[in-house]
Amino acid sequence: MTTTITAAAGSPATTSPSYVAGYDAERASRNLVHDLISGGQAVVLIPAPLRSGTLKLIYPSRSSAIAALSILSRATTYSLVDTELTQANMAFVVAQGGSVAVSVEDRGFTWVVSIDFQEVSP
Repeated sequence: MTTTITAAAGSPATTSPSYVAGYDAERASRNLVHDLISGGQAVVLIPAPLRSGTLKLIYPSRSSAIAALSILSRATTYSLVDTELTQANMAFVVAQGGSVAVSVEDRGFTWVVSIDFQEVSP
């Protein structure tokens, strides 16, 4: 399995985690429902936006996780390509109000970089 995230701007432009430990995505409804004074409802159907959610990426060392944090904190778009978890492949930005975070688990043996993402059109 190979996962590669490429930044559209800046150098170095690529980070490759050991694997994707978490991929949570949703497409929120934007439909509008209005209660009518006369009874009943009026509904406005609006297509759902692209995916948003959280990625959890595993890195083997502190230095590789900190480097990924730096790359993923840029004001740019990213492309994610995963050869096994192909449903996660997308172009994305860090979500508005979201974050990029790093944490350590397993007494320093597992470094996790979490990204709140918003999919964008490539």
